[in-house]
Amino acid sequence: MSTVLLAGGPRDGTTLDVGEASLVTLNINGLTHRYIRSGERREVNGESLPVYPYDGEVRQDEGVVQHDTRNQGEAPGTG
Repeated sequence: MSTVLLAGGPRDGTTLDVGEASLVTLNINGLTHRYIRSGERREVNGESLPVYPYDGEVRQDEGVVQHDTRNQGEAPGTG
């Protein structure tokens, strides 16, 4: 298993065992939150961990993007 650091979003600062996954999805309150592997690493408790930045959330029932950090929090098509 590979322990990673989640950065941003609802689980900011959380460490998680993800194996070799390049995409982590977490289902929280009817939303799927995405974290994507980056090349960055950060020290946590003396260990250098890969960082998975937050990529946004998708409603599970409709598949509509509700928030996308690449658009500074604006819904797609509004900015």
